[in-house]
Amino acid sequence: VDYAYPYVPYRVPREKKRYSKVITEVEGWENEGYLIPHEPIRRDMAVLDRVNKLWEDGTLDDEKKEVFLKWFEVFGTQVSLHAKSEDVFFFSFFESKGAVLGTLSNDHEKLEELLAMRGDAVLDNLSELTSLLVSHFDEEERAFRPLFGTAITHSEWKVAVSESHKAYTMDQ
Repeated sequence: VDYAYPYVPYRVPREKKRYSKVITEVEGWENEGYLIPHEPIRRDMAVLDRVNKLWEDGTLDDEKKEVFLKWFEVFGTQVSLHAKSEDVFFFSFFESKGAVLGTLSNDHEKLEELLAMRGDAVLDNLSELTSLLVSHFDEEERAFRPLFGTAITHSEWKVAVSESHKAYTMDQ
């Protein structure tokens, strides 16, 4: 099945674990289109959970801490770019299709604060970050997924994603 996402190097594997508790099936462009950006972030959140447990137990050694904090900068950049593309493009697109954003934009402000932290502050706030990401993604999927296939056609979604890539790239 062609989901028309040639620009996305990540595909949602059909046989692998789903991290979303809202969208549990991959079948159809409607589900895959929303899982593609969220599932890799959710998958990487397992690292946050493991490191948080070590930090809380007092068993995170200095070498692992240093490696994690470097990794966190990359993870934070990816999550921040995802949030910014939603702020710059997708939220207004979804609103134009009848979605109600609620607190989603406010979540991004708090998310940016957490992602900007460095050193021990990152480690001290991992639980809050993970909790915010989980609830935010779930809320987005509940708010926006019902629009796919009804208010948003497949061709509209392809154009929207393409336009968002033009409007907001990693170079900005």
